[in-house]
Amino acid sequence: MSIPPSSYDDLMAQQHTAAVEVTGAHHSNWNGKMGPTRKVENGVILGTASWDSGVLYDDKYVTGPLKEMFEHKGVQQEQAKLLAYRNALKTVLHENSHMTSAEGTTHADAMHAFQQPPVRALEEGVTEAWSYANLDQYIDKLDLEKIAPGIKEVQGRQSYPQFAPAANALANRIGEVSGVDSNEVLRRMNVVNGAEKWPIATKLVTDAAGLDKIVPPAQLAEATQRVEQAMQAPFGTLADVSKLPADQQRPRSAEIGNEAFDAGQKEIAAIKQEVATTGGLQPKVAEVTAQTDGKKAEATAQTAGADPKLAHAMAMANSGTAPLQGVQAGAASQAAVAAKPAGPAVGRGQGLDRD
Repeated sequence: MSIPPSSYDDLMAQQHTAAVEVTGAHHSNWNGKMGPTRKVENGVILGTASWDSGVLYDDKYVTGPLKEMFEHKGVQQEQAKLLAYRNALKTVLHENSHMTSAEGTTHADAMHAFQQPPVRALEEGVTEAWSYANLDQYIDKLDLEKIAPGIKEVQGRQSYPQFAPAANALANRIGEVSGVDSNEVLRRMNVVNGAEKWPIATKLVTDAAGLDKIVPPAQLAEATQRVEQAMQAPFGTLADVSKLPADQQRPRSAEIGNEAFDAGQKEIAAIKQEVATTGGLQPKVAEVTAQTDGKKAEATAQTAGADPKLAHAMAMANSGTAPLQGVQAGAASQAAVAAKPAGPAVGRGQGLDRD
């Protein structure tokens, strides 16, 4: 028989181990440090799994209700109180799910990948969808019914309306073709860091399609990447769903989750057609264009007496297919200006906070 936490501090000391046991993750990366979430002008940040492996909780909606729950442990509370306790616990499970990762990895390994909108969308969507659906398991593991009788009888709040429905929809569709229960699909993605979630989802659909038996072994990684990128593209638009009226966000998010799955299936069909017709994957139009532009630029530069290596770097800069570094980049840029007609300058860059 399990023994429930005796206090709020005891609960916090057990939060990560219970999450590992319930999720089936290899380990938690939590370093034992806690603190309050940062304040924002609009809204509230309920919890944060920081990249330095600490967890932060909002005092009013998470820390406060949980402390109160232990102050009145064993006492039947009104529904509003139970909802507050349950919502607070869901945030705790959510943040501790962020902290889990596979063997040999940490959640912080995904810090740079998390800047990519499709990666952030799936990370938050899966984490919220799984935590919401499996909160009762977490409550049972910690034996919290003894602390707050009736806490499993109320329905709490689901966060991330722009992300969670899409993750659920994607998991449901993956489950249909793979034969894996949709909750298990979510769980498998939930226990790896953000950079590894898309590969998990992609492998499930490519295995179900039998791509490893169709695509030449040397091209299987390329085929898999094409499917992953196809599914990621719709997820890259999910952040904009939060701009819709509240009653439209969840339905639209679910639609995008289905669109992502359909995009992956369309790419799989295209890959199968390519292999059936030509025996393998064919270079994309952009790749062929880059190669052609490269040869033309090298020929132009050689005629003008330029260094062939510099000419190749210039060609790749013109085609947009490779990064340039150091002094060579600067020289190549100057050469590119001379070789190309003048046009508008284009710059790209973005960053995302993790909350």
